[in-house]
Amino acid sequence: MPQIPQPGPTNQYNLVLTRPFASRIPETRIEIIGEQNRGNAQIKMTRRSGDNLEIMEILEGDLKPKVQPSPHRLHTDTDTLCSDDLDELFDYMDYLSGLPSSPDEDIYDLDRRLSFQGPSVWDNGGDETTGELDDEARDLFDQAIQFVEDLGRSRARRPTAI
Repeated sequence: MPQIPQPGPTNQYNLVLTRPFASRIPETRIEIIGEQNRGNAQIKMTRRSGDNLEIMEILEGDLKPKVQPSPHRLHTDTDTLCSDDLDELFDYMDYLSGLPSSPDEDIYDLDRRLSFQGPSVWDNGGDETTGELDDEARDLFDQAIQFVEDLGRSRARRPTAI
């Protein structure tokens, strides 16, 4: 029986992307953990290779808010925090939470499994849900996958001891 993710405290979130979809030991796993009200998160990317996926590389990094300069150049003390990546991540979580999922089939045909829990809970490989799977839903899922993979490549750069 598939494990059903349980929502955590409302300000905490956890997002996991694995490839391939139906593997017990994924070749790639990207995990993002944070608290919404803090504006930053930790990202960890695990890649496995070799005949039996015995070679493992773990990279970590942070998603921190970017400092956006004040529009008034004279007032440099009024710089504001702008967490574009995290805002976009939360937007994807909101959009995806209404899309269909199936525990037995990769209905998006991307060989990726994306699950998250936080303010909303969703897993494209979780319990079957109803909803229309149209081209727009497929495109949205693909964009979310690309975004999370880009975050993994660009932000998880610090090697971690295994």
